[in-house]
Amino acid sequence: MTKKTNPPVISEISLDGSNRLIITERYTSGLEKNPTVPRGRAKSVSAAAYEADVQKTYEKDILNRVVLDGQWSLTDEHDLKFHVLARNNPTGADEITFRGDIESVYGNALCFRIYSALGISGVKSSTIELKGVWQSDAFNRINFKITRSGGRYDTLIFQGAWEVSENNELVYSYERVQQKRGPKEIHRIIFSGKWDIEDKRLSYRLEGASDSYFSFTAQAESRGIRAYDEKIRYVVGIKFSSDEIYNEVVREVTIYGRWKVYTDLSVGFEITYSSHKTEVIKFSIGKTFMKDGNILVSLKDQKGRAMGVEVEFSKTFKNGANVFVSMAKEGNDFRCVGGVRMKF
Repeated sequence: MTKKTNPPVISEISLDGSNRLIITERYTSGLEKNPTVPRGRAKSVSAAAYEADVQKTYEKDILNRVVLDGQWSLTDEHDLKFHVLARNNPTGADEITFRGDIESVYGNALCFRIYSALGISGVKSSTIELKGVWQSDAFNRINFKITRSGGRYDTLIFQGAWEVSENNELVYSYERVQQKRGPKEIHRIIFSGKWDIEDKRLSYRLEGASDSYFSFTAQAESRGIRAYDEKIRYVVGIKFSSDEIYNEVVREVTIYGRWKVYTDLSVGFEITYSSHKTEVIKFSIGKTFMKDGNILVSLKDQKGRAMGVEVEFSKTFKNGANVFVSMAKEGNDFRCVGGVRMKF
């Protein structure tokens, strides 16, 4: 005969390699005999919808371990929600909402700090790490695709607008109220990575993962860029939904750096990040013109596509280089021949 146990005093939350939810409940009353716990299988998926196991530790503690398969999503308040696939599972919950904060992000991971849970009693505060890839969608929103077994994935959609900090890092911010009638707190998520610019697209590649990057549809704020301003400005439209109503925010994205002309007549934009690491975006030159005694060059991306952007350089640069240009007429067009003279 089995003794009646008290409610669990601690519920510990963790994940397995397929981002399935593991709930470990610790009881303080002993059992004369371990109960038989059913193992379930959902018809709609190939893997077990849940696994359950009860084991006795020491003399009094009993661990009830349940592994649940389900679907992850992100609420409007930026809490995590887990939809349980198995209807008749040991927890009795159809969905579990974890309240907490997004603690940090990495190239292939999202770390979430859990403070409480709706659907599970006695949850111990802990941090879980979801594995996946970061991408952007057609609305220029940030997405995190959570890896699951069988090639499946769940998508966390961040329903808000991102921005670029003075350190040239991509930052996502959201507001939430920790307590009822309490003040709103702003939470900032900083993505470490580096920028790249292609034809009508801004890309941001995250550190530590080759498959995690954002590629945003963007438009240069102006066709003309002055090199001595040491920045690039783009305009990005971000669409997001709230209560099934779509809103659009237009962001002016400013990336700070230094323009350089190299001896091979390529152009580079050197960007320094908060880690003091400098990365260079390389461009090739399409056409070269003279304007008010300065040099005007049209840019091509690394794939040779015209970007519709022209950078204006003065003849003398901060790095001590001089540009010399001669103009020659070919039919109705002008051909510009130039080079760079360096001081050593």
